[in-house]
Amino acid sequence: MGFLLAGALIWCGMFLLEPMLANGDRAQRTWAMGFTLFFSPVCHQDSARCWHIWGNAMPICARCTGIYTGFLVSTIVLFFNRLRFHLPPARGWLWAALLPSAFEFALEKTGLIFGSLTLRAAIGFAAGASIPFFVIPALEELFLKLNKRR
Repeated sequence: MGFLLAGALIWCGMFLLEPMLANGDRAQRTWAMGFTLFFSPVCHQDSARCWHIWGNAMPICARCTGIYTGFLVSTIVLFFNRLRFHLPPARGWLWAALLPSAFEFALEKTGLIFGSLTLRAAIGFAAGASIPFFVIPALEELFLKLNKRR
């Protein structure tokens, strides 16, 4: 599970560092462009839907920021409470966490609401925070099965 935590820390560090690096020297701007390209397959990167820090738009939108931050926070919680979580919660909890995101997305697409960056991030956080509770037990079970085969 440590590799998942390390990956989540690096992932979140990249999107937080990118706006700062964009203000740096040529090498730092090159890294910033690389981070932006890295995130482009997973986020639309619409500047109007991104938070701006250090004078630059983050390389991911507010919803993705919430998802990844929620994933990181839950991964940290599970990492330090490893003995207390062995089984994933009922699937209903996953649907409960994902439904608000789908509902808000549908309302936005129909033009009934225009969600704020904070709302998008909060709903994304709830979705992202739920994922490790399902992924980590599944990975632990997979690793146990692979170790038994050896």
